[in-house]
Amino acid sequence: MGDLHHVVGHSVQLGILDGEEVLFVERLIAPGAVVTVTQIGGRLPLHASSGGLVLLAHAPAELRERVLRRPLRAYTPHTITDARTLRATLAEVRRNGFAFCPGHIHPDATGISVPIRMAGHVVAALGMVVPNDEHAWPLVRPLQLTGLALERALDVQPGRPAEATGGDG
Repeated sequence: MGDLHHVVGHSVQLGILDGEEVLFVERLIAPGAVVTVTQIGGRLPLHASSGGLVLLAHAPAELRERVLRRPLRAYTPHTITDARTLRATLAEVRRNGFAFCPGHIHPDATGISVPIRMAGHVVAALGMVVPNDEHAWPLVRPLQLTGLALERALDVQPGRPAEATGGDG
């Protein structure tokens, strides 16, 4: 996370599923960064943030259906607030492997998140909050690569060399 934060110069965060919310367990904020509402220990509804969408897309079907049946709070005019759009967005997140959310929480910010898997299961969402402009889209790839590196590190178990897990050290 620190390397990504240093390279892109924007806020980076890690969230986990906690009930029907995303719980942010780590955040690295960049000086002069675009507005970000997340904080360590902070929470957001799953439908509203990029990290929440990643976690909801990979959550058990009963949780997805429960969230889809509830009223969805709007933070901006771009926040997903209807079940049909949310359902389609979740399918797109699963298909593309990331969530890209321009203006969903704050009009000046774009949230981008990727799933972090351990033993084949999504256990977290790694995300960035960047300015809502034309420079946001190219940041998807560095985030994906960082997510893959984090997954690889999680697959290396203590006392077990990397080559035993299929890595090259």
